[in-house]
Amino acid sequence: WKTLLRDRATGEVSGLVCTVRDITEQRELERAALEAAENERWRLGSELHDGAGGTLAGIDMMLSALGRRLDAGGGEAQELAQIQETLRTAMQELKGIARGLAPVDLEHAGLHEALRRMLEQVEAASGLRCRLHGDPVPFTLLGAGDSTQLYRIVQEAVTNVARHGRARGVDIHLRYDERWIELRIEDDGMGFDPATEPEGQGLRLMRYRARLVAGRLQIERRAVGGMRVVCRVPTRAGVFDIVPAGSP
Repeated sequence: WKTLLRDRATGEVSGLVCTVRDITEQRELERAALEAAENERWRLGSELHDGAGGTLAGIDMMLSALGRRLDAGGGEAQELAQIQETLRTAMQELKGIARGLAPVDLEHAGLHEALRRMLEQVEAASGLRCRLHGDPVPFTLLGAGDSTQLYRIVQEAVTNVARHGRARGVDIHLRYDERWIELRIEDDGMGFDPATEPEGQGLRLMRYRARLVAGRLQIERRAVGGMRVVCRVPTRAGVFDIVPAGSP
């Protein structure tokens, strides 16, 4: 915070008082809480995939074995086939939920691969044309924690486009150098004016995630229609530790 000091007689500025509050600990606590929530999502996603998913797969195999013993032309075989079809639909829905909770192993697969898989799912589910541009970011420049926050920012932005943007397509551009990583999400929908329309919970959460990784988030309407969301975060190489004065 800053406050100007003025001379009472002349009104001229005579000084400046600045107040600074160190929020490092608060920011670390917020980040730890969000990471804990992400870890819980991973746990639930893994349990759904490996537990309930595995059980349903076992039931499907038993039904297949039973079908081979039944008369292929009988009504029982047709009814069994319908049950299997319903079961397999449920299995696909369960896999989709599990992928949403635990999209990929960001530490091993990387942000680029995670985004590619997510966009494939969005395109298949909504019909929205999704394209990813750019090259994978080396893990030495971006860790799993920061990758998760960037992934969730893109996921929220693309979900908003698919649900509310009335767009035909969305493009995600991933660029990086030694100091910065930039994600740019552009769509060709109706768009809105960020200066006049209140932000929803999704946009506020996107800004919050960007702040947790010391990033900058910019949301604007494109001149040709649709919206542009740009998030820039420093790489590991671009972040320097702050050493207190007098420390060795």
